[in-house]
Amino acid sequence: MQVDGSCHCGKLTFRAEIEPEKAFMCHCTDCQRMSGSAFRMAVRTPEEKFELLSGILKTYVRTADSGRRRAQVFCGDCGTHIYATSADDDGQPKLFGVRVSLLRQRHALAPKRQFWTRSAQDWVNSIDDIPGIDSQMKVAVTNDAAPRRDVTGGCHCGHVRFRAAIEDRNITICHCADCQAMSSSAFRVSAYARERDVTMLGAAPAEYVKVADSGNRRVQAFCPHCGTQLYATSDATDGQRVFNLRVGTLDQNRTLAPVRQIWMRSRLDWVPAIASIEAHERQ
Repeated sequence: MQVDGSCHCGKLTFRAEIEPEKAFMCHCTDCQRMSGSAFRMAVRTPEEKFELLSGILKTYVRTADSGRRRAQVFCGDCGTHIYATSADDDGQPKLFGVRVSLLRQRHALAPKRQFWTRSAQDWVNSIDDIPGIDSQMKVAVTNDAAPRRDVTGGCHCGHVRFRAAIEDRNITICHCADCQAMSSSAFRVSAYARERDVTMLGAAPAEYVKVADSGNRRVQAFCPHCGTQLYATSDATDGQRVFNLRVGTLDQNRTLAPVRQIWMRSRLDWVPAIASIEAHERQ
């Protein structure tokens, strides 16, 4: 099957030849952290069947406990992850795990198996029980009178760290096309915090600004070294911006279950049936 895609800002474009039956989900903690979501999706293809059409790739290499080196390849301008592959020069043919959510054909590529389910978020298999609406919420997403909870978080490589006070009963899944592409997942999961309640502890993140058709400027923050998606925010309307912190980046993410879903009209069709996808506790 011929597929094509791009990063969110459009500077990186590519095409590839894939086998749809090789699409999969990964629930490992690395994928949760780097996507800011509950899992990532990919489809494996040989290196020679992937063609970069435009742009310059940036690479972050992580060494696993086993000693194997894994390259995470992303756009340095918007932080969108493109693929992952082995960084070891062992003479073996390389396979690229291309991020399905970047593909124009993503709606036709349901995952056939899921890995590392032993670290999957508890709520994932019952996602269809979470209330949802077709588009964006029409009411304020934060409530100053609601109780707050202190959390800490950061990127995968540790370059960017932060602490925040969030409304822990105000966690949202977003299925919009932007969130699908930038998370490398089927959706993003966010917790809300006022600007005054967020403190950056490490280096400053990189920021990518998208201007919507409405003229609203939306800032997407990510680590410039590893590409981890950290938060999004808009221009302040009342003197205080609201930060949409990516729950997968929070150290307390296993205790933060979503209470709503938005943009259900663009949800990928297979999402309600996650529990029925062939599952493996490890790789």
